[in-house]
This record gives sequence, C-alpha cells and structure tokens, in this order.
Amino acid sequence: MTKDQSRQEQAGDLRRRAEEALNRKKTGEPCTMPEEDARALVHELQVHQIELEMQNEELKRAGALLEESRNRYVDLYELAPIGYLTLDENGMVIEANLTVAVQLGIERSLIRRPFQGYIVPADRDKFHSHLNKVVTSEKRQSCEIRLVTKSGGKFYALLNTLFILDSTGKKLYRTTATDITERKLIEDTRAFLAQSGRIASGEDFFESLARYLGQSLGMDFVCIDRLEGDLLSARTLAIYFDGKFEDNVTYTLKDTPCGEMVEKKVCCFPKGVRHLFPGDEVLQEMKAESYVGTILWGSTGQPIGLIAVIGRQPLRNRHFAESVLQLVAIRAAGELERKCVEEELRENRSRLDLALQSAQMGVWRLDLTEKKRHFDDQVCHLLGIAPAKFTGTEEEFYKALHSDDREMVKAVWARTIEQDVPYEAEYRAIWPDGSLHYVSARGKLVHDDKGRPVMVNGLIWDTTDRKQMEDELRRSRDELEMRVRERTSELSATVAKLERLNEELQEFAFIASHDLQEPLRKIQAFGSILLRKHKETLNPEGQDYMERITKAANRMSDLLRALLGYSRTGTSQLNYQPVSLTEVVKDATSNLEILINRVKGSVEISELPTVNADAALLRQLFQNIIGNSIKYRKESESPIVKIYGRIADSVCHVFIEDNGIGFDECYSHKIFEPFERLHGKNTPYGGTGMGLAICKKIVNRHSGEITVRSSPEQGTTFIVTLPIEQKQELNGKARSCICSSHS
Repeated sequence: MTKDQSRQEQAGDLRRRAEEALNRKKTGEPCTMPEEDARALVHELQVHQIELEMQNEELKRAGALLEESRNRYVDLYELAPIGYLTLDENGMVIEANLTVAVQLGIERSLIRRPFQGYIVPADRDKFHSHLNKVVTSEKRQSCEIRLVTKSGGKFYALLNTLFILDSTGKKLYRTTATDITERKLIEDTRAFLAQSGRIASGEDFFESLARYLGQSLGMDFVCIDRLEGDLLSARTLAIYFDGKFEDNVTYTLKDTPCGEMVEKKVCCFPKGVRHLFPGDEVLQEMKAESYVGTILWGSTGQPIGLIAVIGRQPLRNRHFAESVLQLVAIRAAGELERKCVEEELRENRSRLDLALQSAQMGVWRLDLTEKKRHFDDQVCHLLGIAPAKFTGTEEEFYKALHSDDREMVKAVWARTIEQDVPYEAEYRAIWPDGSLHYVSARGKLVHDDKGRPVMVNGLIWDTTDRKQMEDELRRSRDELEMRVRERTSELSATVAKLERLNEELQEFAFIASHDLQEPLRKIQAFGSILLRKHKETLNPEGQDYMERITKAANRMSDLLRALLGYSRTGTSQLNYQPVSLTEVVKDATSNLEILINRVKGSVEISELPTVNADAALLRQLFQNIIGNSIKYRKESESPIVKIYGRIADSVCHVFIEDNGIGFDECYSHKIFEPFERLHGKNTPYGGTGMGLAICKKIVNRHSGEITVRSSPEQGTTFIVTLPIEQKQELNGKARSCICSSHS
C-alpha cells in the first residue's frame, strides 16, 4: 500500500467519526466519547485542515505551473520558425499558428477556411494526393508545393503531415509548413548553372544569367561586367533592365556602388542606395532602393569582373540574395575567363592568319592514321592545286611536285617518321599552267598517349622569289668577282705607275733642294761679301736693299727646306712598331733643351700610353708642337708646357697644353694649312708656316686626328688622337705615293 493510499484511508475514517459526532450533537444525544478521545479527534481534525490547506496551495502552484507551461507551449507554437496546421478530414483549417499567417501574409481569420485556397492551382491535385497517401500509409508523409500569399506572391513550402484521431474519434491532419523558397531557388540556381551549357541559340551565358537573376531575385536591373585593366572602369557583358536587354556600354566605377565593391567580396545596400550614391545616374533615373553586388575573381586571385542587381524596392532577404550571387559568381568568373581566353585566341588566330597571309604561308596537317593530308587554301594555291577538288590523298600531293623532287620528299618523310626528327624539305611545284615554283615546308610530329606518331603539323611558304634572288646574287657575285679581278689588274698597274711617280717626286725634291739651294747659297754668299767689303761705298738705300736681298734669300732657303721636309713626311715608308709616347715626348723635349733653357721654360710630362706607330714621325710631331708652344710664349712669364693623355675606346688622346699667347679659335682651321701663319713677317714670331702642316700630315698618316683649343692670352691646347693599334697597309709604297699625290 502506498503512502498516499494510507493517507486517504485515514482521512476517510476521520471523516466518518466526525460525522457521527456531529449527528449525535444535532439529535441531542449525549456524547459518550471519552474526553481524551474527543481531544484526539479535534487534533486530528485540525491536522487534516492544515493538510487540506497545504494541498490547496500545492494545487494552486501546480495550476500556475500548468498555466506557465501552457503559455510557453503557446509561445513556441505561435512563434515557431515553421507553420503548424490542423486540418479536418475535408482539408478545412481548424487550427493554425501565427507563423502560417505570417507566411501567407494574412490574419488569423484563415481558420475555418479550406487550405487549398492558399495553394497554387497547379499544385492542388498534388496536395490532395498527399493527404490520401497520409491516410492510407498511416505514416507521416512529405510533399513540396507552392503557396500563394495575400499580395499574390508565391513561395515554396515543405509539408509534413500526420493522420490522427482525436478523443471523440474525429479524423484530423497535423501538418507543418516550412518555407523552403531559398533552398528551392538555390537548387534552381544550381540546375540553371548545370544546364547553362545548353543555352538557347542566340543568347549567351551572361545574357541568360542576367535574365535568370532578375527573375529569380525579383530585381529590376541586372548587369554583368568585365573590369578593365586599371580596375577604374568596366565594360558590360549583359544588361537586363525591366524585362529586356540593353546595349552594352563602358563606364567608370567612380561614385557608383560597383566602385565600392572592387575591394570587397560582396557589397549590399538593402535600402536607400540612390541616396548614398547621388552621382550614379542609373540609380537616380530608375529610383533605385536596393543594391547587391559581388566580384568575379580570376584563377590568379585578381578581380576580373562583377555582377550587380538593383531593385526599386528595399531588399527583403539580404542573405538569400548574397548567397545566390556568390553561388553564380564562381561559374560566371570561369565563363568570363573562358570568354577572355576565347577572344584572345580569336585575336591571336586573326593575327596568325594575317601573318601567314602576309608571309604567303600555308598551314597543313598530315593524319598518319588515315593517311590523309589536310591543306588550307594557301597551301593548295602554293602547290597549284584547286582547293575544292583536293581530297588529301598522297597521289594528289606528289602529282603537284616536280618529278625530280618526288623521291627526295618521300625520303624526307620516311626519315621524319622513323627517326622522330622535324620535317624539312624544299622542292618544286608544277602549276597547271606549267610554271615552276619553289616552296619550303617545315613540320613536327605529334604523338598519342602511348608515344606513337599520329600526326604531323606544319607550314609551307613560297621561296620562288628567294631562289630568283639567290640566282641573281650568284650572277652578280660572279660578275663582281670578274670586275674585281679586272679592277685589281688595273690597280696593280696604277700602283706601279704611282711607284714610278713617287720615285720621280723624290728625285724632284732632291733636285729642288740641291739645284735651287745652290743659286740661293751664291746669292747669300755674294750678298754677305758685298755688305762686308763694300758696305761703306753703298749709300743707306743700297745697304737696305742688300739686307733685304740677304733676308729674302735666307727665307727662301728655309722655305725650300720646309717644303722638302713636308714632302718627305708624306712619302716616306712608315715603320709601325710599339712606341712609348712617354719616351718619344722626352726625346722631342731633349732636342729642344737649349731653346727651352734659354727662355727659362719647362715641360711637364705625365705617363703616356704605348701605341703602334712610326717613332721618328711622332718625335717630329711632338717636337714641332712643343717648339710651337715655346715660340708663341708670353714675354711676361716663363713658358710652361704640360703633356698628359688618356685612353678611351681603343684610342689614345694626348693633350699638349701651354700658357702662351693663344689665338682666336676662328682661325683654328688655318693653322694646319701649309705656309699659313697668324703673325706677319715683321713680328718677333718667325717661321715658315709649315710646322703644324707637317704635324697634321703625320697624324693623318697614322689614321689619327689633331685639333686645337685656344683663347687669346689664355694659352693653347693641342689634342692629338691616335689609334692604339694600326691597320697594316696592304702596300706601303702605294699608300705613300697616294698620300704624296694628294699632298
């Protein structure tokens, strides 16, 4: 026996005894109960009263808990994320939670109305079949149908229904309704992407995607763009606006929500987007309210495009719109990269075709499996084959070749296939008109997965012009060789003639220096005797005349010696050998030592390089220049000559710098001409005007150059440029003669 049962029996016995005592009191019967029992009875009655009061409190608390639990159940029932429905056997709604009302966009007044009134007509039969299946199977069943909201909108719902009997035996349907619109649209999106390769003819992937996004997301404007290289502008690939496509345009991203998106994965403005971007004309014109966009990322991790959807109403489900865009973005990015690659391939193909056409090249392919040749029109043209009649057989190909070249071409083919080497052949083609054309062909073997040769791809081009040029060059070369032989023979005769002229010139120079010097010496001698012995018998005028005669004779003698030196400089045989310029300059300075000491001058010589030259001529060169610097000194200070050099690009530059009187550089071209002097005969600066002319001839014979920089009273700097190595003369005597004749 349980504790509660025992308590109930005690309470019943107590009640019975209490009622007996009360009845006796009412009838006036004397109480025969002992006092002690009466007190015990009263005590028990008081205890029982307390127990009843405690039980009453417990009942109150249990009622409160029950009410609280009921309220929680109602809250859970009403606010559950899925809808709960109870339908009678006729499909009439007899109970529904708040979620169902919210899903359908109506008040709770839907109770006692047929549920099928909220089902898309096309899905009502499916719903009735669902209920029948629930009854017959006596198990919970599911089905997906489309429901219609009060505003006319549609959404997908998943129904889970269970058949039950209430306490009265009445048939009922317990049904849950879950909004699966997002899931269905995601599935539809995946299905769209899966079948996007079978887009209807005339509409590409991006147009189809733009249409799908506009319709599935309920947005008014969709654009899919390709970002330009600077990421500051974009070119639209598809624009879907109010149910139709617009022409593609290029626009700048600045001051647009698309510009905000370039650095983000997804960009969303659920409402008020046109107020955030007042400079975006599209947003203002269409009175846009919402915007969602996503970047298309390339395989290298760089942004390559974007997708943007815009609506005139605030965005109701931001998460769903972002999810759909992110889902399609992966495929769209791949399609965009494929499109870019295809465009680049088409452009490259166009360039290749243009290059092949410009180069008159053709593309061919030999299928080794089918033994068939595939020629483009240019190949057929080069071989003189009609493209429409060519079937690719070996006989057709060899028929177009010159008969003497066929075996050679076959041997090249065999070598290419057997030895796996490139195909290279040059042969002649006979056109139908009988004309002969040269062509060159190159090809490369292609192997299958097992390494077997299956194909040869190659090029062919016309070499007729080149062959004709080679023949012309060959004839020209033969003719040139013949002319060279003739010219060499003529040159040999000319050299011999020049050698004779050189000998005659040297003989003339000797005669000039000897025969002309003899009368001058007599004039000088008798003039000196006349002045010495008969000076007193001559009047002053006669004496002046005799002095002038003597000076003129002396000057004539100097000129003859200078002319002879100039001639010998140009005609002497050069003796090239390594020459230390430092030693040559020191020797030249030593020859002028007396003159330098007399004027208290100095010559500073830096270390100079070694060159291949004629030492004697270089010694004369530097002696003339140093002497020139000493001669044209300032009276107010001792002459100082500095000589230094440098090497640049296998050429030696020697600088001879002095502190003399200098001259105006406008006369720099005259000082190297024979007999040219910048100072008159009556100045203290004597000379014949041949010293620097001889210097120029020496430098020229060494394939060098001499220049000068100077300013009046600022000194002069001569720059002598000589090659480090000399080109050996083919014929020294001939060159000497030529130089002499030019002099």
